[in-house]
Amino acid sequence: MLTGLDHAIIGLRDLASAHSLGSALGVVVSPGGVHPGWGTKNAIARFGLDYFELLAVDDPAEAAASPRGQAFLRWLQRGEGWLGFALASDDVEADAAAIRARGLDVEAPQRGARKRPNGTTMSWRNARIAGHQWGSPLPFVIQHDTPPAERQSWAPPDGHPLGVTRVAALLVAGPGLDALVDDYRRLLGRDPDSVEDVPSLPARRAVFRFGNFRIELLEPASADGGLAEFVRERGPGLFLASLAVPDVGRAVEVLRARGTAVGDPTPHRRAPLLDLLQTGGARFQLVETP
Repeated sequence: MLTGLDHAIIGLRDLASAHSLGSALGVVVSPGGVHPGWGTKNAIARFGLDYFELLAVDDPAEAAASPRGQAFLRWLQRGEGWLGFALASDDVEADAAAIRARGLDVEAPQRGARKRPNGTTMSWRNARIAGHQWGSPLPFVIQHDTPPAERQSWAPPDGHPLGVTRVAALLVAGPGLDALVDDYRRLLGRDPDSVEDVPSLPARRAVFRFGNFRIELLEPASADGGLAEFVRERGPGLFLASLAVPDVGRAVEVLRARGTAVGDPTPHRRAPLLDLLQTGGARFQLVETP
């Protein structure tokens, strides 16, 4: 069964910038490791079982020889930012079979691993939708071999300076909402919880919920604005992440004290981060949640 968000990936040209990104966000970034056979390496900002993966090339020659590495190298030519995301599964083989039966071309689950800085190896199995190597605009499905309690223990014991507790939502943008909704319906095995017009964006939006996490699919309703510009320049893909914080006002103060450009909180207790140069090209907003 698909259980919710596992992780979202920010693609970077140089992993050395991961810690400056973490400082700008007010989150603790820890060394991740290298991916044998892919030519990539990562750092991690963990909130519990969900986390951000900050990904960069480790060995260009190895990356150029790997299908996943090749896809990442091509993607980096367009710039940094959100690369994709993964949904967690407690039975990836069964989920892949169900997705395939609903009409999506999903690859057979494959093993992956990374060598952690302490010398141990973390491994998993994932199933990717054909043509979506890094999980955007359709996420891949992952099942970890490491028990959940152990992975959860890797989160910073004192939390993050920003106070972020989890990823509240991921927003995926693209043209043709109906077609995107149909793909997600076949991926998730159910209809969206809501479909509506959002004049404030402006956009049409469909929402799929997993408990306290949601996926929002957005189609620009105007040729103007950041959403439409993103779709024109990057095509369909992961557009923005909402970070859950207990107090948006305090979180804004924390970020501004760090020199991070962030907008004023709205009446709906949200605040956007404004400077993509500070966040590795990835868009974020803060959302106040209990």
